[in-house]
Amino acid sequence: MGQYPGFSPNRSSSCFLFRIIIMWKLTGCRRLVTMALSPRYYARLKLDPAALDSKPSLSKLQRIQEAHLAQIPFENAAQHGAVGGPAVLDLTATAAKILDRKRGGFCFELNGLLADFLKEQGYGVTRVLAFVHSDQGFREVATHMILVVCCLPDTADETLHYVDVGFGEPPIHPLRYDEEHFGAEQRTPEGMRSKISQPETDDSGDIVILEWYRSGQWIPRLRWSLRDSMQKSSGPTKDVVSRSLAWVQE
Repeated sequence: MGQYPGFSPNRSSSCFLFRIIIMWKLTGCRRLVTMALSPRYYARLKLDPAALDSKPSLSKLQRIQEAHLAQIPFENAAQHGAVGGPAVLDLTATAAKILDRKRGGFCFELNGLLADFLKEQGYGVTRVLAFVHSDQGFREVATHMILVVCCLPDTADETLHYVDVGFGEPPIHPLRYDEEHFGAEQRTPEGMRSKISQPETDDSGDIVILEWYRSGQWIPRLRWSLRDSMQKSSGPTKDVVSRSLAWVQE
């Protein structure tokens, strides 16, 4: 357990400074031995684990995310009740669908399964519910889920990263997720321009927004809670995610 170095979001307008304490003990990152996700997952991604870093490093995470986006498509047919019925949150069923039957999935399936796979590899992972931006603004219900991934947890070199393989046009590589990079443009190898920031108008200091650069301007795409993303726990309870899933499938 420990504090992430240098992460101290602040709001001068509200005259207070707070520091987020992050506890990334791997007790919440149990290995799912009985599920044997790793061999099946690597086969689905067409990656040779022997050719990757043995540690839960950023370079390894980049290779995994890039392969994931290339090999496993976003698909929401089951989300609307077709092709086998509504989507479920059961890990066994999701793994069978995506890894064995070689289907795609949507955010709760893709990011949820990836979270468990990354935990097997030794990463620290937090699931975070997010609000999608539309022409009418941010939705009132959180209908998306992202991952905040800790590379090299419990070491002096640990770093946090935003990861998402279940959203339309996500960046091909993880984005840095720390105070130093908040508000700064981040370019990924395919040329995508992204920015994670906290709005100056938010006195609570708890709102985080992801923006993409399109047609000469920064366009908001997602919003989530900073405090939720900094929790050591693996994320929202199954009941909370189930309510979001039910709203999506209505």
